[in-house]
Amino acid sequence: MDQTSLPRLLFQEAKRWARGRGIPTNVPWRQLTAEQRRLILEGDPENEYEGVKGFFNLLERKKYKLHVRVFLSRFRGYAKCPECGGTRLRAEARAVRVAGKAITEVCKLTVKEARAFFSTLELSEGPPENRGQNSGRDSNAGCSFWMKWASITSRSTG
Repeated sequence: MDQTSLPRLLFQEAKRWARGRGIPTNVPWRQLTAEQRRLILEGDPENEYEGVKGFFNLLERKKYKLHVRVFLSRFRGYAKCPECGGTRLRAEARAVRVAGKAITEVCKLTVKEARAFFSTLELSEGPPENRGQNSGRDSNAGCSFWMKWASITSRSTG
Protein backbone atom coordinates (compact mmCIF):
# COMPACT_ATOMS: atom_id res chain seq x y z
CA MET A 1 0.00 0.00 0.00
CA ASP A 2 1.54 3.35 -1.00
CA GLN A 3 1.68 6.41 1.25
CA THR A 4 -1.45 8.05 -0.20
CA SER A 5 -3.74 5.02 -0.19
CA LEU A 6 -4.18 4.71 3.61
CA PRO A 7 -5.77 8.17 4.03
CA ARG A 8 -8.00 7.49 1.01
CA LEU A 9 -9.03 4.12 2.40
CA LEU A 10 -9.80 5.62 5.80
CA PHE A 11 -11.77 8.45 4.17
CA GLN A 12 -13.88 5.93 2.25
CA GLU A 13 -14.49 4.00 5.49
CA ALA A 14 -15.48 7.24 7.25
CA LYS A 15 -18.00 8.08 4.52
CA ARG A 16 -19.44 4.56 4.73
CA TRP A 17 -19.67 4.84 8.54
CA ALA A 18 -21.38 8.26 8.28
CA ARG A 19 -23.96 6.96 5.82
CA GLY A 20 -24.65 4.02 8.14
CA ARG A 21 -25.20 6.39 11.06
CA GLY A 22 -27.40 8.73 9.01
CA ILE A 23 -24.86 11.56 9.14
CA PRO A 24 -25.01 13.65 5.96
CA THR A 25 -21.70 14.07 4.12
CA ASN A 26 -22.88 16.78 1.75
CA VAL A 27 -23.64 19.58 4.23
CA PRO A 28 -21.37 22.16 5.91
CA TRP A 29 -19.87 21.25 9.28
CA ARG A 30 -21.90 23.93 11.08
CA GLN A 31 -25.14 22.28 9.94
CA LEU A 32 -24.29 19.01 11.72
CA THR A 33 -25.60 18.48 15.23
CA ALA A 34 -23.20 18.68 18.17
CA GLU A 35 -23.50 14.90 18.64
CA GLN A 36 -22.70 14.22 14.97
CA ARG A 37 -19.63 16.46 15.16
CA ARG A 38 -18.52 14.76 18.38
CA LEU A 39 -18.82 11.30 16.79
CA ILE A 40 -16.90 12.38 13.69
CA LEU A 41 -14.07 13.80 15.80
CA GLU A 42 -13.97 11.36 18.72
CA GLY A 43 -15.03 8.21 16.92
CA ASP A 44 -17.68 5.56 17.46
CA PRO A 45 -16.13 2.50 19.16
CA GLU A 46 -19.39 0.54 18.97
CA ASN A 47 -19.19 0.68 15.17
CA GLU A 48 -15.39 0.45 14.94
CA TYR A 49 -14.91 4.00 13.70
CA GLU A 50 -11.79 5.65 15.14
CA GLY A 51 -12.74 9.23 14.27
CA VAL A 52 -10.59 12.09 13.07
CA LYS A 53 -8.62 12.12 16.32
CA GLY A 54 -8.00 8.39 15.97
CA PHE A 55 -6.64 8.98 12.47
CA PHE A 56 -4.21 11.62 13.73
CA ASN A 57 -3.20 9.41 16.66
CA LEU A 58 -2.35 6.71 14.13
CA LEU A 59 -0.23 9.19 12.18
CA GLU A 60 1.53 10.39 15.35
CA ARG A 61 2.78 6.85 15.85
CA LYS A 62 4.25 6.95 12.32
CA LYS A 63 5.82 10.41 12.45
CA TYR A 64 9.32 8.98 12.20
CA LYS A 65 8.55 8.90 8.46
CA LEU A 66 9.23 12.16 6.64
CA HIS A 67 6.09 12.11 4.48
CA VAL A 68 3.94 11.62 7.60
CA ARG A 69 5.57 14.63 9.32
CA VAL A 70 4.94 16.72 6.18
CA PHE A 71 1.32 15.54 6.06
CA LEU A 72 0.80 16.32 9.77
CA SER A 73 2.32 19.79 9.43
CA ARG A 74 -0.43 20.75 6.98
CA PHE A 75 -3.06 20.24 9.68
CA ARG A 76 -1.22 21.51 12.71
CA GLY A 77 -2.39 24.85 14.04
CA TYR A 78 -0.13 27.01 16.10
CA ALA A 79 -1.74 29.13 18.76
CA LYS A 80 -0.13 31.07 21.56
CA CYS A 81 -0.59 29.56 24.96
CA PRO A 82 -2.87 31.85 26.99
CA GLU A 83 -0.89 31.03 30.14
CA CYS A 84 2.62 31.96 28.94
CA GLY A 85 1.80 34.10 25.89
CA GLY A 86 3.95 31.92 23.66
CA THR A 87 7.16 32.30 25.69
CA ARG A 88 7.21 28.59 26.62
CA LEU A 89 8.39 29.51 30.10
CA ARG A 90 6.92 28.50 33.45
CA ALA A 91 5.49 31.20 35.71
CA GLU A 92 8.64 31.09 37.89
CA ALA A 93 10.88 31.81 34.90
CA ARG A 94 8.59 34.56 33.61
CA ALA A 95 8.81 36.23 37.02
CA VAL A 96 12.59 36.77 36.68
CA ARG A 97 13.52 40.40 36.13
CA VAL A 98 16.82 41.80 34.90
CA ALA A 99 17.41 45.50 35.60
CA GLY A 100 13.67 46.09 35.83
CA LYS A 101 12.81 44.20 32.63
CA ALA A 102 11.03 40.86 32.60
CA ILE A 103 13.23 38.10 31.23
CA THR A 104 10.72 37.66 28.40
CA GLU A 105 11.26 41.31 27.38
CA VAL A 106 15.03 40.84 27.46
CA CYS A 107 14.75 37.80 25.19
CA LYS A 108 12.79 39.82 22.62
CA LEU A 109 15.50 42.49 22.28
CA THR A 110 17.33 42.78 18.98
CA VAL A 111 21.10 42.24 19.09
CA LYS A 112 21.66 45.99 18.94
CA GLU A 113 19.16 46.63 21.76
CA ALA A 114 20.63 43.78 23.82
CA ARG A 115 24.13 45.19 23.45
CA ALA A 116 22.97 48.58 24.71
CA PHE A 117 21.00 46.97 27.53
CA PHE A 118 23.85 44.75 28.77
CA SER A 119 26.49 47.47 28.42
CA THR A 120 24.68 49.56 31.03
CA LEU A 121 23.78 46.61 33.25
CA GLU A 122 25.21 46.82 36.76
CA LEU A 123 25.42 43.53 38.58
CA SER A 124 24.79 43.39 42.30
CA GLU A 125 27.40 42.17 44.72
CA GLY A 126 26.93 38.80 46.32
CA PRO A 127 27.58 35.14 45.75
CA PRO A 128 27.68 33.98 42.12
CA GLU A 129 24.52 31.87 42.52
CA ASN A 130 22.60 35.11 43.14
CA ARG A 131 24.17 36.86 40.16
CA GLY A 132 24.15 34.12 37.55
CA GLN A 133 27.21 32.62 35.90
CA ASN A 134 27.70 35.24 33.18
CA SER A 135 28.63 38.85 33.68
CA GLY A 136 27.48 41.79 31.60
CA ARG A 137 30.86 41.67 29.85
CA ASP A 138 30.16 38.09 28.68
CA SER A 139 26.79 39.17 27.28
CA ASN A 140 28.38 42.18 25.57
CA ALA A 141 30.99 39.93 23.95
CA GLY A 142 28.20 37.78 22.52
CA CYS A 143 26.31 40.84 21.32
CA SER A 144 29.47 42.22 19.70
CA PHE A 145 29.94 38.97 17.81
CA TRP A 146 26.36 39.08 16.47
CA MET A 147 26.64 42.78 15.59
CA LYS A 148 29.77 42.03 13.54
CA TRP A 149 28.12 39.00 11.92
CA ALA A 150 25.04 41.05 11.01
CA SER A 151 27.14 43.79 9.41
CA ILE A 152 29.19 41.27 7.41
CA THR A 153 26.14 39.40 6.13
CA SER A 154 24.26 42.59 5.28
CA ARG A 155 27.24 43.77 3.18
CA SER A 156 27.45 40.47 1.34
CA THR A 157 23.72 40.32 0.58
CA GLY A 158 23.02 43.95 -0.10
